[in-house]
Amino acid sequence: ALAWGLAAVTALPLLRQLATSALGVASARRARARLRGIARPGPYGSWHVPGAGAFVVGWREPVVCLGESLTAALDDRCLRAVSAHEDEHRSRGDLWLRSAARVLAAGHLPATRRALLDALDLATEQACDERAGEVVADRLVVAQALLDAARLQVGGGGCLPVALDARIAALCMHPDAAVASPWAPRVAFALAATLCASLWWSHQVHRVAETFALLLTR
Repeated sequence: ALAWGLAAVTALPLLRQLATSALGVASARRARARLRGIARPGPYGSWHVPGAGAFVVGWREPVVCLGESLTAALDDRCLRAVSAHEDEHRSRGDLWLRSAARVLAAGHLPATRRALLDALDLATEQACDERAGEVVADRLVVAQALLDAARLQVGGGGCLPVALDARIAALCMHPDAAVASPWAPRVAFALAATLCASLWWSHQVHRVAETFALLLTR
């Protein structure tokens, strides 16, 4: 009874996160349909939508959306950097990666879950920053685009981009010294999956530990 109770307690956060993810998918589909009705075709296959943000919307056929205020405020190179950054999110499938990571991390303690997800978000953002730097052939242009976009979003009541200071610092460093390995999000995802598995199969882990203990005492 105790084991089943612990299993139920462990499963509750996972079930809650699965429900949240399902609602998020449905909400994203509705948002894409609404945006499609008011969007205008933009450069590089993107959509121009109201606002000052830049994001990817849609699950089956994700599309890059650029806010009209953003496109009006940025010069051509900065706009190309922002578009390339979001297009990299789209091509990498980061929407699916982040959703899966949040489900797998649901069983962790809040501090551990937050640290893992923050590390994953930073790694994916830096990887896309690096790709944008390759597209425009200048990492500092990407840093400038981040600053300009942040000013617009804060001025419009929005939120700052993820880990803005760390991303700009990495872009201003020499490419060989920047922390932008494409393996970083995969490592974070694998760590989250391993820790989640250890919660679900903790009895197996316990048996292995007992076996090692018996071997050491003989």
